[in-house]
Amino acid sequence: MRYFTAVLLAIVGCADDDILTSALCNQPCFTQSSTTVGVGLCQYGVPVCDETRTFIECRGEVKPALEICDGLDNNCNGLTDEDFDSDHDGLADCFDEEECDGLDNDGNQLVDEGFDNDQDGFASCKDCDDNNFNIHPQAAEICDGLDNDCNGQIDDGTITEGEVCGLSSVGACELGASVCVVGEDFCPDAVLPENEVCDSLDNDCDGWTDEGLYRPCRSDCGQGVETCAAGDWVTCSAPPVLPELCDGLDNDCDGDVDEGCLCTEGDAQACSSGIIDRDMNPVNCGIGVTFCDAHGQWGPCWSVGTTPEICNNWDDDCDGVVDGYSQPCGSVPNAGIGVCRVGTSTCTAGRWSTCDGIVGPSQEICDHLDNDCDGLIDEDLNPHDKVDIIFAIDWSGSMCPFIQALAQGISAYVQDFIGTDHRFGLVVFPGPGSMTIEVRSAPVTVSQLVTSLSSLSCTGGGLEPSYDVVADLASPLDPYNIGWRSDAHPYVVLITDEPAQTWSSRSEQSVSQVVDPCMIGSCMPGDRLEIFVITYTNYFPQWDDVTPTSMQQSYLIEISPPSASRYTDLLRGVFTNICR
Repeated sequence: MRYFTAVLLAIVGCADDDILTSALCNQPCFTQSSTTVGVGLCQYGVPVCDETRTFIECRGEVKPALEICDGLDNNCNGLTDEDFDSDHDGLADCFDEEECDGLDNDGNQLVDEGFDNDQDGFASCKDCDDNNFNIHPQAAEICDGLDNDCNGQIDDGTITEGEVCGLSSVGACELGASVCVVGEDFCPDAVLPENEVCDSLDNDCDGWTDEGLYRPCRSDCGQGVETCAAGDWVTCSAPPVLPELCDGLDNDCDGDVDEGCLCTEGDAQACSSGIIDRDMNPVNCGIGVTFCDAHGQWGPCWSVGTTPEICNNWDDDCDGVVDGYSQPCGSVPNAGIGVCRVGTSTCTAGRWSTCDGIVGPSQEICDHLDNDCDGLIDEDLNPHDKVDIIFAIDWSGSMCPFIQALAQGISAYVQDFIGTDHRFGLVVFPGPGSMTIEVRSAPVTVSQLVTSLSSLSCTGGGLEPSYDVVADLASPLDPYNIGWRSDAHPYVVLITDEPAQTWSSRSEQSVSQVVDPCMIGSCMPGDRLEIFVITYTNYFPQWDDVTPTSMQQSYLIEISPPSASRYTDLLRGVFTNICR
């Protein structure tokens, strides 16, 4: 019957879910009640399994079937051709002479042959001589699409209708009642086995719940497999996420190693805070050692001895004195030569004092000392006994940031020459009128120059003819009436924040030809005028042919930053009084 076929297919379909385990592959098989095996025609089959030892089908088995009139026990109930001896002659009707009775009397499995007189597909013995279908009825209605009991109804009240059918009532499975549909028995109410799923039910009806179910799983630390228990996925075998330890590993699998750890277990370092001895007593001096524990934290500071005293507000050598010592300071490569000396700094409460007493090299001055610490005293001081120095200063509005610092720096510089025969002058440009140069004083004493500098301002015109000023000051015609002394060596110091300019179409080359050779003051044949230019560095190329340079000094000086003391020091490099 069809429902037996459905049952067998359901069993085979459950093989993937381990219902029929590999044990079924090692013994004869039978897909219905084994109690009929060996009775009548029923016999075991041979199991067919795949390479994984999973049961596929039972091949060659003989199962109970409907009893037919053939001299055999087809339904395996121990009886042969029962219900076919309708004439009670002790022999099944199928082996009697064929009669028109709906039975196979002669054993040829053809029912009522030769009795279909009107060729309508029905034996005339059951046909309508007088529209009476109860003539020679079969004993019982069976599910075969025929009116076996000749009551005018096909497959009504079959002998199998309502019989219990299905495979099992274990787990989620349910038995049903047989129903005849179009000549075949069905079991629509039965619930057959299905593949096991993780839902706390026995889906494959083998008496076990959620067995043999696995699926991949993962954690932040990797992949694994988990199993199903009581409807839940549990016991994932993926590496667990652990609390981070200070062991050089990423225990919590977040991509960071030993985060939050101050140190790595086993590390050691010196310490001087909270030192204790082996009896846990505090030690207030010396040095200790601390070790890193498994939690990445530094442990106690254990005393290990003393160290030389250092400036750290701690009694390192345990002599009862904290710091309070001095040491040399300052980097003076030629310390001990001339006036040069290193300084002394004292440590107090963990801090070094300023470097007291340090003396470094300075410009040589006439003081009978080796100021530049080169082993020579008062060497290479300017040999000129008498000089005339003219300061030519741009006093236009753009010079306002520099004017006061220049006035103060020059005033401090000339103080070195009080009481000497040296004279100084001041020229400002452009003058108050159009295209004029103003000579404030030249050559005068130190006090007279200082007076002129006191009124120096930045109120001059807008076009600064620096080339013209230098050329006119160097001219032997002396157009500004400077009055260069014939027994004094001439110096010109030009100060401007503007590029070189001219009112008379002069060029750097033409100005250079005026200053070299020098034709004013006490200049000798072959001398060139001592001309110094204080301006911005980017304007130096406009003066490099006018000013001489040597190994000893540069005649081009950066004007910025404005600082009176800086200007004083720079001018001392221009000319220093001869040492006497």
